[in-house]
Amino acid sequence: RVADATDSFSLGETAKMLEIPCFGRNNLIRFLRSQGVLMSDNVAKQRYIERGYFRVVQRDYCAPDGTLRVKAVTRVYEKGVDYIRHLLEDHLMQYMERRNAGY
Repeated sequence: RVADATDSFSLGETAKMLEIPCFGRNNLIRFLRSQGVLMSDNVAKQRYIERGYFRVVQRDYCAPDGTLRVKAVTRVYEKGVDYIRHLLEDHLMQYMERRNAGY
């Protein structure tokens, strides 16, 4: 098993760090998928890894049939937390502009 470095965070930890009410891990994953940052298996796209926002680590797990398998897990660097915060702010601003344009 690969040990977690103290310089990166899980998606759940990242959601908590953002301190947005009712916006946990699952909503963060849904948002990052909708923005094209994560693929359907929750792995960050290569361009975002190369920018230093994320890293992907391999994790061993025991499948229901008892076999040992490996899965890819996305970890978020501090720079990635800042990037996600910026994405969310931009998304909220666009939402508010569209909403206000309707009045």
